[in-house]
Amino acid sequence: MSMIATARRFTIGSLAGIAISLLPSVAFAQSREDALKDFEFVLEVVRQDYAGFSDKTAGAKAVEFEALVRSKRAEIEQTPKKEGKIIGDVLAWFNDRHTSYSSASLPGQASPNADKLLASQGPFLPINRLVPAKTSAKQPLAGTAWASTDGIYQAVILSDPADPQRALGVITSSKSPAWSSGQVKFVLTPSAHGWSGTYYMRDHSAETAIAKFLGKNSVLRFASMSVDWVRVKPTPAVPLDNIVPSADFFLRRLSSKTAILRLPNFYGDNGEKIENLLDDNRVLLENTPNLVIDARNNSGGSDGSYSKLMEWIYTRPIYSIDVEFRATARNADLYEAMLKDPSFSPDTISQVRRIVTRIRNAKGDWVSGGDKPFSIMTFPRIMPNPKRVGIIATGAGSSGDQFVLDARQSRKVTTFGGPTAGVIDYSNVLEATSPSKLFILRWATSRSMRLPDEPIDNVGIQPDIPISEQVDDPITFVQSWLERQVD
Repeated sequence: MSMIATARRFTIGSLAGIAISLLPSVAFAQSREDALKDFEFVLEVVRQDYAGFSDKTAGAKAVEFEALVRSKRAEIEQTPKKEGKIIGDVLAWFNDRHTSYSSASLPGQASPNADKLLASQGPFLPINRLVPAKTSAKQPLAGTAWASTDGIYQAVILSDPADPQRALGVITSSKSPAWSSGQVKFVLTPSAHGWSGTYYMRDHSAETAIAKFLGKNSVLRFASMSVDWVRVKPTPAVPLDNIVPSADFFLRRLSSKTAILRLPNFYGDNGEKIENLLDDNRVLLENTPNLVIDARNNSGGSDGSYSKLMEWIYTRPIYSIDVEFRATARNADLYEAMLKDPSFSPDTISQVRRIVTRIRNAKGDWVSGGDKPFSIMTFPRIMPNPKRVGIIATGAGSSGDQFVLDARQSRKVTTFGGPTAGVIDYSNVLEATSPSKLFILRWATSRSMRLPDEPIDNVGIQPDIPISEQVDDPITFVQSWLERQVD
């Protein structure tokens, strides 16, 4: 979560950048001595500075954790080049996506020579010879064209000559030198519950995949891997933004009665973008009774980014539980270093300075983020429109979780879809480079004062109205529900 400027709490870091616990494919020529120094550094920070350590190692869990540490220390002594994965395994034990260990290099970075080597790998298939007329009818997907949502690959689904019931996703074009036209990117086999098969990663390693076709076969989702492909040909039967959440912010009309606002994240530098969207579309909002907010897979960021939106959906005081910070010298030093960031607003600087002062003056292990254990947000009036707000928040995490906690207190709001991501109990992320300079450690420095009675992490906030995966178009589902309501 990113730095925010509100009276209730502030948060550091971004879920999108910290949800990766490790990059196991990255291997460095790390000496045993350097790898062990990194290992001990991580343990020191986790034990002293991580806000979740005491809670997650309570009782018998402490013995379990120390046994894991001994095992992983021995493992890193034997195979120091696997440092990232080994330390990632230790941090994964905490089951906290705000605490992670990753390569200091860019994700997916590889040398040109390695790319050339990967590109030379097969199998290569003669695309124009794979679908004989006599077998094409047996595989209804054969001949459909697809594109990966990251924009890197395009592929065509073809029948497997050895088994026409099985589908092969064959690359037709690639922006990655690791893949070339004619190579099989995925294999799909019909199963009792849809499709199962194999998905080939960037390095051509094979992963078992569970695949689903959504939106009348408009989207192919490898659900177990968070990978989506969209159908290019024939034209999708359902608008793709309605199935695969868009990476773009937008606010537009769906009908004379309903508008839609897409919020892919709440990053601090996007707060102004959200405010501008609302200001530029004020007339639309003032004259439209229903608003769909698409916050699916919102990757969090800054609570302050959605404060302007709350004015439109507000109906009564909004209560928010505060957080408390782990009071350590390292946490204080790193927060203090942030005061030099020129991008922070005066309000944010003031909040950080207050936290630093409280940590420096702490008499115990924890300091509160605010002056009270909770805060109350109010606005001067209730906006006549929108009258009804439907929020689809499936998979929204970090500040996305908090947005749902805040918004659902409005009498206008109904939540839809599936549970949020549940990444909020431990937050306010700091980071430090390992002694070897090859890895970055990130850890949560605060915990919610809802704990231990009301945990949300790894559970999420449940929707008022669930939407089944069998629903082809969740946006239209919510729009129709809102438009059926009467005042």
